[in-house]
Amino acid sequence: MIVSVLALTMILVDPPEAPESQPAPPDAPSIRVAPVPAPPRPIAYDPPPPSVPDSRMAMPRNNPGGWIISADYPKIAMLLDEEGNTDFRLTISKEGRVSGCRITRSSGFSRLDELTCRWITRRARFDPAQRRGEPVEGSYSGRVRWLVDSGGMLRASQFGWKRSKAAVEEKARGVVKFEITVEPYGKVSSCKILRSSGFASLDKETCAQLRKLGDQGTGGGSAVSLRPRTVVNEIAW
Repeated sequence: MIVSVLALTMILVDPPEAPESQPAPPDAPSIRVAPVPAPPRPIAYDPPPPSVPDSRMAMPRNNPGGWIISADYPKIAMLLDEEGNTDFRLTISKEGRVSGCRITRSSGFSRLDELTCRWITRRARFDPAQRRGEPVEGSYSGRVRWLVDSGGMLRASQFGWKRSKAAVEEKARGVVKFEITVEPYGKVSSCKILRSSGFASLDKETCAQLRKLGDQGTGGGSAVSLRPRTVVNEIAW
């Protein structure tokens, strides 16, 4: 019923500190990464020239489209149809590493916000900002768009699940409709089959795999109380 699609939209870097008389730079355009497996399609952007001689902004050294990828979308978030935009601001050290990450606008789900800072801090690399030819601390602001596309049905392969030996032997294929209870921290505490695939092996494997989904961030959201949630969904094997 739900297919996960992750798109990443980055708002390009803030310029280094400049005299008050300098006009404000234009709004930065965005870079959108098309749903996997399509490759990123960046939009060209020429930043305004720095006002201070031999100065420059912090610029990504590696592709921002690889900072967060489709596989990073939490499985629990996919099941719960959690999505939204997470705005962030990075502090870039003189060495070009992310030394700080702050969420400036929440997606509404702390699980997604936490993972935004976690993955970008680990993966992003920069050429540091410079002032008068010397590396200085800089900043970079951006947005991650976490998007669950409701245009199709969940597939076991999306979760990396494989059929059990018994299911393979009986050539079992089908769709399982299930109901699960998800605890606030992402653990599936109960699973019930609402409509069988026609194969007991697939039904059993569905609940077994769902119960293995562990802690994937606090989840919930700023406007959502931390209570167990009941979810009905389907998955195709």
